[in-house]
Amino acid sequence: MWTYENTLFLVKNPKMKDSKERGLNEKNNQIRAPKDTSIIYEESTPIFPEDSENSQTLDENKGFFVRLIAILIAVSIIVFFIIPNSIFEPENKPLKIPTLKELNDKGFLSNLSIKPLLTNQSIVEQLLIHRTRISPELKTIADYIASQVCPYKKGNNELCYAKAIYFFVRDNIQYIPDPVKTEFIEPPQITLKSGSADCDGISVLLASLFTHIGIESRYLLLKNHIFIEIKLKNPSRYENKDGYIPLDAACKDCDFGELPNSVKIEPLALI
Repeated sequence: MWTYENTLFLVKNPKMKDSKERGLNEKNNQIRAPKDTSIIYEESTPIFPEDSENSQTLDENKGFFVRLIAILIAVSIIVFFIIPNSIFEPENKPLKIPTLKELNDKGFLSNLSIKPLLTNQSIVEQLLIHRTRISPELKTIADYIASQVCPYKKGNNELCYAKAIYFFVRDNIQYIPDPVKTEFIEPPQITLKSGSADCDGISVLLASLFTHIGIESRYLLLKNHIFIEIKLKNPSRYENKDGYIPLDAACKDCDFGELPNSVKIEPLALI
């Protein structure tokens, strides 16, 4: 019996004659099967069994690493595209924002007392007064908006409250310019009753509602525009380098933390 690396066996036929008829070619040092020899191919143990075991181990390791990489890729997709919207920040955009009609039907707007215009104060003073002045009626409205949008949960829910207030003002207050050649700073009560204001009136309402739920804010006065920024107690991905989140509710296409592309951040004042 002769063994090759590919496990070829020669099985001698009983009718074989002498060694010459077996096709032995010593000159070429090769083994050839004679015409009357039966050739049977079978699997056998390799000449070096340890090589086969090592090859099999390498194949198994290769398959394991391929599966591991596929699992890691799948987990990465889940983490970056699914989990951030459902676990890390479940308050992306609240599903149901209260409307002015809803507030009016519940009697919140009819109870609002209109504050007199602060015509004797400078624009900066008016902005500061409207932001810091506390009103029981505005507190009730701010609490209602936040509580209706953000279900109770343990821990800090401040980000959800901030988004609820922002989307309420953005989606319910229509932008209407001031009278000709007149800078008119609407108190938040007037803006809620009319459902309209220009950028300063919208910013005043936004800042006032944030004040009533304990969120710090500041105005950014530009050359022809005004918006606000808020500072939350816990860090957020919406923050700028100063730790504030910019909010422009006069921009109806701006999401939470976004500003319109036309706005150049060159504030004349921060108050």
